[in-house]
Amino acid sequence: MPLVATVLGAALALGGAMLGDGLRSRTQRYRDHRTERRQSYLEFVTAADAATGRLRVIADPAEGVTELVRETDRAISESKVYEAREKLLMSASPSVIRSAERLLDQLGALRQAVADGAHRDTVPYHTAYHAYAGALWRLRQSVRADLGNADLAPEDVGKRDWDTSEACTFCRAQAGAVDAA
Repeated sequence: MPLVATVLGAALALGGAMLGDGLRSRTQRYRDHRTERRQSYLEFVTAADAATGRLRVIADPAEGVTELVRETDRAISESKVYEAREKLLMSASPSVIRSAERLLDQLGALRQAVADGAHRDTVPYHTAYHAYAGALWRLRQSVRADLGNADLAPEDVGKRDWDTSEACTFCRAQAGAVDAA
């Protein structure tokens, strides 16, 4: 009888250890995947921001950029936004991918506006830029939801709403000019 009890106790201990190890391993895989997703989200947004920053410089009339199509294409390619998108496609949830694709579409529209000659002080530039900025806020919200974080309200970051044109000096001046006319 003592031998049976010893064998049974050893089997239970081994089973418990294997179960505990399996649970730890599953938890670690979940954490690793979440970290990978977070990193791919950050890389994509950072690359999109780099492209936008370069497009902003190209759209500055003081820069005197003459080869707009070549320079706007270079802004997108050097930002590595498409490489970051590939990582995102491999690890993101469908809702984040949809938001990221909309952001990429708006980034393309901003690139096209600048390639067509829109300067930072023009309505076409601001129309494209604010559409991009709105898509960026929607992506941020999708990422937060995917990572299990609480929603952000505009007030949490000192805004009245997510519409960036409301706080834009140029857009407010344009609205005032239209109202005065």
